[in-house]
Amino acid sequence: MKAASVVPALAVMGALVVSGCGGTSKATTPVAAMQQWVSQLSADYTSQWQTMVPGQQAKIPEATFELCNQEAYVGTNVGNNPPSATYLDTVAVHQQSLPLPGHPTPLTPATLVTAKVQVGKTVSTITLTWFDLGGTWRWALSNAAVASYLGPSCPSVASTGSPYLTPTTTVAPPTTTVPLVAPANVRVQALNGLLEGSLAGELNAKLKTDGYATLAADNATTRVTATSIYVLTPGFVPEANALAQKLGLPTTVVVDTIPPPATAPIPNYILGHADLVVVIGPDLAATLPGG
Repeated sequence: MKAASVVPALAVMGALVVSGCGGTSKATTPVAAMQQWVSQLSADYTSQWQTMVPGQQAKIPEATFELCNQEAYVGTNVGNNPPSATYLDTVAVHQQSLPLPGHPTPLTPATLVTAKVQVGKTVSTITLTWFDLGGTWRWALSNAAVASYLGPSCPSVASTGSPYLTPTTTVAPPTTTVPLVAPANVRVQALNGLLEGSLAGELNAKLKTDGYATLAADNATTRVTATSIYVLTPGFVPEANALAQKLGLPTTVVVDTIPPPATAPIPNYILGHADLVVVIGPDLAATLPGG
């Protein structure tokens, strides 16, 4: 008898059940197929095997597939009861042409569905690859999982739901970009770090053209050798980086220590009034009319 993995084998199970196989209605989209797959994680391994891509069914005996799944669940649940399985959310849906197991050429359109699921008390993010074969969504195991079925032990890639993928393929989760605060709502204090001329006033004029809310120009408390942009308001580092770029400076000039270091050449009265402080050094001064 094969030894089961010590956690539920999410990566080696699927449950797209079509009409006539277990009585579940036929899924019309890959996400619906994934939802059915999740609902069957705790039972009906016969239907799971029946809806695997045919090329992998030909390699993995149905009895072996059922044994691995049953042993995986029995080994992780007191009383030998399978855990409940819940589809929580769709994380990402990605279309790509991939080799269909058993028919590697030509490449076949596939849909990779990444979902957050809860099995028992464990919440995992898993990915499965789905192929539309004649109007029926079929799922595929990873090559590593197939090889493990054919070996002495059941697949152990249980925690990730490893998808059937080519080696160079990855599925990136959707990213969320927080918009920058509008310049009109960013209070900028310009300080002349050369302590001569009207550099702070000249910078204010430029900042106003760019839409920033400027404070009265002033001198730094000491002379500086390079420009720095200090962040005084928490959360304004992205705005400081954007300001540096607008001034033609690298983002390395941004000092994000809040409150600023004791050595920062900033008059005390400015603290609490500005979001960003630009201390003008020779590099920035050279770009201003009086530099």
